[in-house]
Amino acid sequence: MEENPNNMTSQETTSDRNFRRRTRYAQMSPERKQLLLSQLREKRAESKRQKNLHQSNSTAALTISTSSSVPQQG
Repeated sequence: MEENPNNMTSQETTSDRNFRRRTRYAQMSPERKQLLLSQLREKRAESKRQKNLHQSNSTAALTISTSSSVPQQG
């Protein structure tokens, strides 16, 4: 059985991709690097906001369901 020379392992593929990414980044202007960095920060901040919102909604729902299941005495 003949092996395909284009069939690389995932580690080789990842390594090549990282090399190309580093090369492209090294060739970028400082302004472009700054723009990419600010976009990445905004994306991470939005992700964090969504995560916190989801956690607070889950906590609120748990609190409501717990308090509504407690029998009322009167």
